[in-house]
Amino acid sequence: MNTGRIRIIVPAAAILTAGLVFSQATSRPPAGNAIVPEDFRPADRWQASESPDSRAELLFPVNVVRIWSDEHSADAIAPAEWVRTQVLIANRLFRLSDSDMAGFGPNRPAPCLQFRINKFYDVHESEVSEILGQPFDTENVYGASAAPNGSSYIGTRELRTLKVTDEEDYLTIYCVWSLKNPDEFRAEFGGESNVGFYDRVPTGPRRVLTRVTSVRAILGVVGGRQEGAFMSMVAHELGHYFGLPHAWERGPNSERGITDLGDGPQGRVDSDPFFANLMDYDAGPRIAQYVAKSQLDFAYRFARDRASQFVRVIKTGGGGAPPPPAETPTANIDRVWVDPPAAGGDVAVHVRFSVRGMRGQKGDAVAWFSWKSGEMLKDFDGQYRSMAGQVSVASPLAPGYDDTLYEDHVLKIPGGQLHLAQGTHPLSVVVGVFRGDAMLAVSPPAGFSYTLEGAPTSGSTGGEPAAWFTDLKVDPAASAQGQTWVKVGAWLTVDNLLGQEVILQARYYFPDGTPLRDFDGAFRSADGLAMAENKITPLYQRTNVTDFQVWIPVPQLHLVPGTFNVQARLTLVHAGKAIASAGSPVFTVAGAPAAVSKSAVVQSVWVTHNHQGGGQSGLLVHVNAVINGCQNEPCTVVAWFHDAAGNRLKDFDGQYTTQDGQASASISVTPLYPSASFTEIQIFLPYAQLHLANGLHHLGARVGVFQGATMLGKREELALFQVEWRGQDLARSRAQRAMSASGGR
Repeated sequence: MNTGRIRIIVPAAAILTAGLVFSQATSRPPAGNAIVPEDFRPADRWQASESPDSRAELLFPVNVVRIWSDEHSADAIAPAEWVRTQVLIANRLFRLSDSDMAGFGPNRPAPCLQFRINKFYDVHESEVSEILGQPFDTENVYGASAAPNGSSYIGTRELRTLKVTDEEDYLTIYCVWSLKNPDEFRAEFGGESNVGFYDRVPTGPRRVLTRVTSVRAILGVVGGRQEGAFMSMVAHELGHYFGLPHAWERGPNSERGITDLGDGPQGRVDSDPFFANLMDYDAGPRIAQYVAKSQLDFAYRFARDRASQFVRVIKTGGGGAPPPPAETPTANIDRVWVDPPAAGGDVAVHVRFSVRGMRGQKGDAVAWFSWKSGEMLKDFDGQYRSMAGQVSVASPLAPGYDDTLYEDHVLKIPGGQLHLAQGTHPLSVVVGVFRGDAMLAVSPPAGFSYTLEGAPTSGSTGGEPAAWFTDLKVDPAASAQGQTWVKVGAWLTVDNLLGQEVILQARYYFPDGTPLRDFDGAFRSADGLAMAENKITPLYQRTNVTDFQVWIPVPQLHLVPGTFNVQARLTLVHAGKAIASAGSPVFTVAGAPAAVSKSAVVQSVWVTHNHQGGGQSGLLVHVNAVINGCQNEPCTVVAWFHDAAGNRLKDFDGQYTTQDGQASASISVTPLYPSASFTEIQIFLPYAQLHLANGLHHLGARVGVFQGATMLGKREELALFQVEWRGQDLARSRAQRAMSASGGR
């Protein structure tokens, strides 16, 4: 794990002229339950039990899998009582308010969900590596499987394919030492969860952990070590697990009927600065978090109707919850077959299936296309595309009977939407039947072949736009503008696009079909892959294009050091639709990661009270930040102070100040690595240096990172806190009482 060296600078002692009383006077939002999660951060506040509420209708048993290493034990990563406290916080937040819960009991269960830890399983990282067949490093786990291109390390998606043997249907929390986000210079983050369900055939060896590829393969919460995670991390990720979007995502919330949220931006959705919705970011200490009533309703319905199909749940009897459907819908697929398609023609997939219990309800039949080997066919223009980027086609269902038989349901896709090069290709198709988002049945693969011929000998004067690749050549070490590029040249025939712009796009893949991701936005497709493109306007009804080139700098392939075989997959696009596709010969390229530019990402900021420094009482501004490109070079982390409205606090004595007279404090840090992660930088400020009048003040801190006079990064959002300022004697007595109440910490 990348770390840095911190050196705290505290000025000489100054005379304490006033003191502090910290106020938590807040009001609860109009709906939902509320709790201050960060109050549980000290180890002596951790709980021995997660205490699920027995009045809840749905109780989910949870397995906790802690992946330890020779460097970090399971207890160092996620102490058991810390995990139980995280789950306790989730239980508090996912139940109704105390007044609402009072109306429920054993014979009338509350329509909400709770969690109970089933067992802890501690597994060494070497066993994970052995099961998955790739190196797993608990100190370097990339989110959403987003390791740098060519890296062999396993990411969170692969980790979630492991479930405890014979308990594959348990909700699982995975604990690792460090989660990395490559899109933000490998910065660490607290946790993540699945956001959807897919279905494939289960397989796997019998061990403590079993690898599954069924719907459960992506289900689970992954969290980093306890020092770097908010106390509401598990609750937040469980919200995603049960279908809740982030609080600031207006569209997805509206689609789910979630309407009782604030309308502020990310990190400040709620107008009350001392409340934060669980699904918002940057709650910080002393902030009361809550789950709104409509969020609780949606999570409960999602858990009851959808998640319970795949994850074990214990249901309490009684009549308090809405009754289940009279009959659980089912489906059965008898047969799937494909008409032999004409060369370059449409593909018609036939399916014979039956559905039961869906009369008057809406559903879908979906077909996904793959190579015969099982590798999915990738979509390049969004016309016929699954959420995972696979070529697919769907058609709606509206069964008219309690038991409906579809003798020959046809799903048809244009041949060009398979995005194939010229030649004959062995393919397969899998069909699924859905009610809403719930998959009711899935077929085994059905094989077929598809042929795409070359351009006809002469073009037509009208008709649909069409194009054919006739040749591709690659120079993987072209030199231009002082750097090395991959140059791909394409020879094309284009029909019926006279005077219209067409775009040649090149995406890059390993030979096994794994795409190369982009990490900096310089050469990036809409779906986040490394991509280069070029444009041309045909001058004739039939235009023969010679050596139409696309270039990409080798560093923009974002490869780890080493030598790799890569293939370019080219797509010719007109008016947003792919009209021709081809794959280049495989070529060899040396990994040359782009140099790390000097920058900083301030990930989170929070403020704590009643600290001592230089003989004075004051506050600490805590900063979680990543500094890039400054290895062994001193940097300065600066905190500026404002009122809650964002107005600057003025300095009056020149001790803690900026050049333009704002109250501020700073600290010097020296990164030890090209990309250094600082999980908790502490900046001290005496209360007296806020220069406050008597009374209660709502304040905020804003943080930036500098090297010399150059700003590397800044967090615009204020970290909010309160200070009540009185005279010297009163302040001292109140500060002493506050220290006593907190156990002298």
